[in-house]
Amino acid sequence: MPEPSARTQLLRATLGNVPGLGDLSSDAVDSIVLAAEEGETEDGQLVYGGTEIVTHLYVVRAGRVRLERAGSAAERTRWAGSGETFGWHTLTGIRGERATSDGATTLLRIPERALLQALASAPLRREQLRASVGGRAGAIGARAKTSSEAQASRIFRAMVDRAFQWFRSPAPYRRLLGYALFFGGWYLTVEAWALPHFDRLPGITEVVHEWLSKDPTFGLSVYTPEYYAHIGSSLRRVGIAFSLATALGVPVGLALGSSTTFREYVFPVFELLRPVPIPAWIPLAILVFSGAEAPIVFLTFLASFFATALNTFLGVRSIDNDCLEALPRD
Repeated sequence: MPEPSARTQLLRATLGNVPGLGDLSSDAVDSIVLAAEEGETEDGQLVYGGTEIVTHLYVVRAGRVRLERAGSAAERTRWAGSGETFGWHTLTGIRGERATSDGATTLLRIPERALLQALASAPLRREQLRASVGGRAGAIGARAKTSSEAQASRIFRAMVDRAFQWFRSPAPYRRLLGYALFFGGWYLTVEAWALPHFDRLPGITEVVHEWLSKDPTFGLSVYTPEYYAHIGSSLRRVGIAFSLATALGVPVGLALGSSTTFREYVFPVFELLRPVPIPAWIPLAILVFSGAEAPIVFLTFLASFFATALNTFLGVRSIDNDCLEALPRD
């Protein structure tokens, strides 16, 4: 039997220091060594970016690699030195990680398939490897999951910070100014100045007085039961229409985004009908549906259906192909 080469012996020694791989059988280690690719990177060279899902395990043979997760906070940054591992996101569940060489670095790149075959009969070693690859980032994630109170506190503080930032910005005050200009213009043109043609409109004080009156002139205010009956009818119609639009729009959007054949047949008709204004459907709704309730629900359903189906379709089309390829297949 021929003696293993110096490179093979060196790779075996490197893998022997990796938790989860060091105590595998010699045959399993040899299969990993055969599948491993050795390469060198320069200072600052990108190993992989922050959007892709890495399906390889990287082992640092020499040098150091900087690992940054989304957010670039100090606790999201770690270093992988000689003999340490990183990558293989389908095992660790890490997302949005960026790996960059710090100086000249020698790396082993091991395909996921070779690792799964070697670890098929060793689930405990696979868990050891998961912890090793995740490193400090994985430990942070585990602590965050087990500390729900701390996580809720961070979310609350973030919401408060965003609220304070919003109030410090000019956005809320511009919105208030817009409302003030609208209602002020209404009052001036109708009541104060009584401009021609505007004097035929009800003024803002007249509308508010009628709305809050216990004895309204037109028989409808916050004190009359009919006021809340009308609100209930509107909510019921919107609820039925939105439920139907969701039940039909989501499957149609999923089919449009995932099936090329379905999209070629249906999408041209969908795009032909979608721009039609809702009021243009009123004569058809009156002819097709009997009664007063069904046409209203149908028109409200159309307004929601096209928006739901289109947004679902765009959401499916925006999914990265790498995410789809990372899904388990039977």
